[in-house]
Amino acid sequence: MLTVTPPKDSVLECIKNFDARGIMDHVKGLDFNPIEITTFFAVGILAGFLCKRYFKSALIWALMAVVIVIVLDYIGMVAIQWDTIKGVVGASPAQAFDRLFQQSVLWARDNVPALISFIIGFTAGIKVG
Repeated sequence: MLTVTPPKDSVLECIKNFDARGIMDHVKGLDFNPIEITTFFAVGILAGFLCKRYFKSALIWALMAVVIVIVLDYIGMVAIQWDTIKGVVGASPAQAFDRLFQQSVLWARDNVPALISFIIGFTAGIKVG
């Protein structure tokens, strides 16, 4: 059984010193799941392709929906009840967004290989689309 000893220096120190062996020790220490990485790569390609093809029309439809809701709210046909939304979500929209952002950052830290695979796939999908 192969045992991997943790590297002595941090990744940044290895990069600054051009220590290829130290960098490879850090890479070996990461927990890679090939199926997960392949899945994130494929989803990245699909997301990039769809984003390039349909982003403009999706953005136009979303902006039209926002404008329609604002106009309906202005003329009094629709009333947004923030207390009800706060009760459903359990917090104000700013707190809910902050919590979502913090959870996303924590997930990204824990899943660096999958995130890098998605970014590479997304870039490839943008180029293909």
